[in-house]
Amino acid sequence: MVGSKSTIGQQGAAGSWYNGFMVASISRSGPICPAIWLVICAGLLASAPIKAQAQRVSQTRINEYAATLMRAHRVLIEDPGLRKPGEQLSPYMHRIAAALPRESDSAYLSRVESYITNLERCLDRRSLCTTVPALTAADSQNAAEWRKAVAESAELPARLEHLRAACAAVRAGANRRPASDRMAVELDRMLIAIKTAFEYFRNVRP
Repeated sequence: MVGSKSTIGQQGAAGSWYNGFMVASISRSGPICPAIWLVICAGLLASAPIKAQAQRVSQTRINEYAATLMRAHRVLIEDPGLRKPGEQLSPYMHRIAAALPRESDSAYLSRVESYITNLERCLDRRSLCTTVPALTAADSQNAAEWRKAVAESAELPARLEHLRAACAAVRAGANRRPASDRMAVELDRMLIAIKTAFEYFRNVRP
């Protein structure tokens, strides 16, 4: 017989198991029968990576994304209870980023850290939409709004990291004024990102 065990072993050592198997099979019994080909192809297809398809999104889910952003907005604006009537947002952010009158260092640090903690709870990655779903309304305007909404949402974890770094500088205690100024800038940027993403999610459709 042409395809002996020693010959097969030599071929397996020289090449891959698959090549050795193919050579041995052809040598022993001629062309591989269609049934064997089907088994081989099925195995190869089963082991191939499967690309996940984007899922469709409901209006309820869109509302949930928007509600997440609204909760994050509330963390900075309503929950602290520090905004004065008619106060513009940017001056407000700069004011709460610094120690308030008669506020101790420990109270100040605890307050700004609470902003970070509460934002972390709101802006968990699982609560954010960072991938454009499969759209039922696939017109160009809706698709463009979705891309903007997703891009803004995807930036929020990075904005949160910047805010953490600013808070760490405040905690360090050195150069308190520059540190609070940095905190004010990051709070301002975070609020703008939250508001922008929220507005886009108000406009998107499933």
